Amino acid sequence: MNMRTFLTLGGATAFAVVLAATSAFNWRTDSVVSERGQTFLPKLASEAGSISAIKVEDGDEKFTIKREGDRFVDASGFPVKPEVVRDLVTSVSVLKIEETKTGDASRHKDLDLASPGAEDGAGKRIVFQDAGGNAISGVIAGKSDYSVGGVGGGQYVRAADSDQTYLVRGTVKLPFSRTGWFDTKLFEVKAENVLKASLDNKESGVVSLTKDGDKLLLADLPEGKLADEDKINRITRLFGSLTFSDVRAKAPGGSAKSGPTVSVETSDGLKVMLVALDADDKQRWVRLEASKTREDARERAVELTSKVEGFEFKLSSYDSELFDWSMTDLIKDPQS
Repeated sequence: MNMRTFLTLGGATAFAVVLAATSAFNWRTDSVVSERGQTFLPKLASEAGSISAIKVEDGDEKFTIKREGDRFVDASGFPVKPEVVRDLVTSVSVLKIEETKTGDASRHKDLDLASPGAEDGAGKRIVFQDAGGNAISGVIAGKSDYSVGGVGGGQYVRAADSDQTYLVRGTVKLPFSRTGWFDTKLFEVKAENVLKASLDNKESGVVSLTKDGDKLLLADLPEGKLADEDKINRITRLFGSLTFSDVRAKAPGGSAKSGPTVSVETSDGLKVMLVALDADDKQRWVRLEASKTREDARERAVELTSKVEGFEFKLSSYDSELFDWSMTDLIKDPQS
């Protein structure tokens, strides 16, 4: 074989290799994008109106919300925000396949699509069920990918019952935490409308405060001491925007023995009391009780009671500190 023949054959071989590689590349490209534009979960898109329950697994959190009449509630019976349910269902229903990705389960963790609870690369599982408890559709949501066009970018997902993964256009709109499902504001009152406040830690007696001018003043302020205004203002701020970090149903027959209380009375005739029940890692579970101090406040008291009756709420650790306060915590020595 002379050099010219070798080069000719080599060129032909190289051409064949290039042709084969190109064909393989085109096949892979076609395979990757063959489903582009298709709805990711078509059954959910067509049967969204039949959803009666949504099961969520996100890290250590597992919970289910269920339809109750014209609203959805969590396991405690407390209502979830309708717009959160609407946004979640809509966002999953409109996901469109951009690219087909791996079907190898061992690679799920690389896309944060491993089963919830996995040590590495766990995804978030959302399953939509009908009234009979049957799954309509489900998704495991993983990493976001902002290279996909559109304002929200894209996300890696797989159907809850499949190993096949996809990059989709759009993202699953799931609240960042459990509290995101609820309207967490229980009560609010402007500081200037607080007439009285009291604390009772059940160990050192009741501490009472009464409004004088634009301030709440301590009753029985010890001689030679000053009121700690910053601490007193924390009482009014607690009720200024009273929010919770978790909710549970009241235990049958009542919860743990009632503990310390914090309460305020307002200029519009309401008395709102928080009754501590137990603590969970420095966060207090409380019961809220509303009553009237004037007859014209009856309707407002009934409205607030109907909202919170049958439920117990967890406060932040910062707000929970108030239930342990005594007079000693609300006073300080004069500055020298």
